[in-house]
Amino acid sequence: MARWSQGVLSVLMLCALVFQLGCGGGEGEKVGVSTDEDVIAISQLVSGASDLAVQGLSQVRTIFTKDAAPNQAKVKELKESYFNIEGDVSVAGTSATIPVRVNSYANGPGALVTWKAVKEGDGWKLTDAPTK
Repeated sequence: MARWSQGVLSVLMLCALVFQLGCGGGEGEKVGVSTDEDVIAISQLVSGASDLAVQGLSQVRTIFTKDAAPNQAKVKELKESYFNIEGDVSVAGTSATIPVRVNSYANGPGALVTWKAVKEGDGWKLTDAPTK
């Protein structure tokens, strides 16, 4: 009986060791997976949109892609609001969707909308930022 229990114990220890060490796949580089840095950068992009709008059209355009560059009316909407991420930022490769609560300085909490961003180089830029 002692031999049998030693065998079982040895097998269990071997299984625990294999489980602990894994199969050698390791962490490696995860292509297309969001990092904490991505989420932080996107959060700063969203929270800073209103402040940039106060500075004017040229400043706001720095956080949008060229194709999504806002006009003066959009800048006015951004200036009259502030924005909070409400939920999880979803990053897939170089694209992100962001659940944003649009809050009006005059009227308080407003709509929950989805903003979109893409990674350009080392930074993120907005492609869509509805306020309603």
